[in-house]
Amino acid sequence: MRFFRRVRRYTEFAMLLHWLVAAGIAFLYVHGFDMMRLQGAEHLGQLNLHRSVGILVFALVLVRIWWRITHPPPLVHILIYVLLVVNGIAGSVGWIASGDPVVLFGVQLAPERTPSPALNHLCIQVGLTTVRILAVVIALHVLAVVKHEWLDRDRLLERMEPGPPILLPLRPRDIAQRIREWRSRRRELPASSDNTRAP
Repeated sequence: MRFFRRVRRYTEFAMLLHWLVAAGIAFLYVHGFDMMRLQGAEHLGQLNLHRSVGILVFALVLVRIWWRITHPPPLVHILIYVLLVVNGIAGSVGWIASGDPVVLFGVQLAPERTPSPALNHLCIQVGLTTVRILAVVIALHVLAVVKHEWLDRDRLLERMEPGPPILLPLRPRDIAQRIREWRSRRRELPASSDNTRAP
């Protein structure tokens, strides 16, 4: 009788998407706060970088959602995806509504246009609101990871690293269940062997 269970790691594609999105979000938070102190042309240059990375993260989130269609996520992940999508849409629409040229990683895709201040303001407010909620949800997500690692001890973080399947020890209730199943099978064996004997 084995008192462990084999747990598969996430696919390399899922790991790559997860860590790229996580790194992108971390960059956008830090860069966004740092960008607020800049003025003039320097601010616009950093704003274009911020927008470019934001568009890239938004695209990665959409790919991750596509992957998640066949791999249903926990509820908190769904909330994170919803917030990221809303934030990405607000950022994209706000970029166009600002009237600024669309410059993606230094490449101008569209020139300046007539701004729409009301729409731009709305998009900024939606973006700020989703960012604040997202910070709280990500904090809860991190706390859940800590719970998995230190209380459940199911080596969740290790599943996000490449390698072979992970062997986890069974919980006491799972061991008790396996013992009951094993005893039940043992009791059925004599009756099964009697039934198969020739008369």
